[in-house]
Amino acid sequence: MAVQWALTSCNTGIERTKTITPTRADREILRRSAAEALIDSIQLSPLREWPTGKRFWVNNDKAAILYNIYDRDGRRQHVDSLAGHIVTYEGVEAQATPAGVDMGVVRFRDTRNGNTLKYTTRKSYREVGDIIWSDIPMVVDLDLTEELRRSLTGRRVWTRTSLWYDEAEEPVTGRKFIPVTITHVKPGNEVFPYNIYFTDGTVEAMMHMSQGNRAGSYASRSFPSLFSLTDPKENYPQITPEVWETIQSNRVVRGMTKEECKLALGNPNDVDTGHDWNNVVEIWNYADGKALRFMDGRLYDYRMVGTRSNMPQPQ
Repeated sequence: MAVQWALTSCNTGIERTKTITPTRADREILRRSAAEALIDSIQLSPLREWPTGKRFWVNNDKAAILYNIYDRDGRRQHVDSLAGHIVTYEGVEAQATPAGVDMGVVRFRDTRNGNTLKYTTRKSYREVGDIIWSDIPMVVDLDLTEELRRSLTGRRVWTRTSLWYDEAEEPVTGRKFIPVTITHVKPGNEVFPYNIYFTDGTVEAMMHMSQGNRAGSYASRSFPSLFSLTDPKENYPQITPEVWETIQSNRVVRGMTKEECKLALGNPNDVDTGHDWNNVVEIWNYADGKALRFMDGRLYDYRMVGTRSNMPQPQ
């Protein structure tokens, strides 16, 4: 839950105002990056648009518990594991409940043995066409994975995190804001559905990537959080080497600009504005609990996950 400073209407402290809106400079700082625009261009299609035969990768052994499985003759089957199987979308059917509601059941075909897999959704038969692939547990959309592979393989990008993994998915020491080349995209697991492989010319590594969501914000392991399509240091020549050291460590310190804080922590999930006497106040809240308070465009106070305020409150 995000830590927030309250903007109140009392006579002291910060007062909420409806008259303050982000300046053109603020909107430029918070605008979508080229990486965000690239990943947004890859559309998630709802189930109603899925063609028969659309492919999915099962990424967890426990999927066998969630799906009703039948052989070619319609007999119920027990399967210990489905992990690593490719299944294809076959359609939707209705299943009546004791309450008289027809629930939507999504039907797949296992390409290994021809078994039919049925997943009962939490949507009615009328509503099930609105779901996307990530609403179905323990599968990854292989067609979308292939589209990501075509769009990303061979691209020169700059890392935005030092959390790298080797081929065995063991953590390795990586570097932030260095150029690398993406070499492959493969399906991942139920938490991070994609694995992005890359090289810096010496080290071969991988990052787990999340899907993001339909609200337009980006999770901590989404593509825009992992990579930049341009070298940040060239785009921000005014940033000193000392501040770059802070940014590369995913930290912020008092006095940093909004641009510098965005480079260090990414875009906030929401922004609140107000005033504290004669100072313009802006608060950035992050999904993981971080909160930054700016006064007149400079970082004045911040709270990180599980900590109290690092600086004194304004009087």
